[in-house]
Amino acid sequence: MASPEHSTPVLCTLCHYAERADAPAGGGVLCALCVRLLERTIHLSLFLDQPGISQQRIALWPVVSENISAAGWRAHGDTGSLVVQFKGNATAFRYSNVGRAWWLAFWAAPSKGSFFHSTVRADAAAHPFTKL
Repeated sequence: MASPEHSTPVLCTLCHYAERADAPAGGGVLCALCVRLLERTIHLSLFLDQPGISQQRIALWPVVSENISAAGWRAHGDTGSLVVQFKGNATAFRYSNVGRAWWLAFWAAPSKGSFFHSTVRADAAAHPFTKL
């Protein structure tokens, strides 16, 4: 049997981030952040990132915020795609080049909307967005 340091990383089922190298084969593994979020809510919706192109699912998590109703993130190599749905609008927006460190900091921020607007939204050149 191969030692854990030589096994292939298993991707989280929801955010698609390589979280654990010692996970059993067959998938169905969630990273620590997704497990924590699932424990907090049962209102989880899945969103197709780039409908008609990649057909990858991004889980949208309800957000306690004055501006944001739900957000989700999925890894694509070293960075990922962030999908944000704002309150009062069923339209979602996909932001590119958003790293996992940002995603973790977003959930730790006391004001999710302020954090989002002062980081990703404030730097449109680094994080181009598409209306979905």
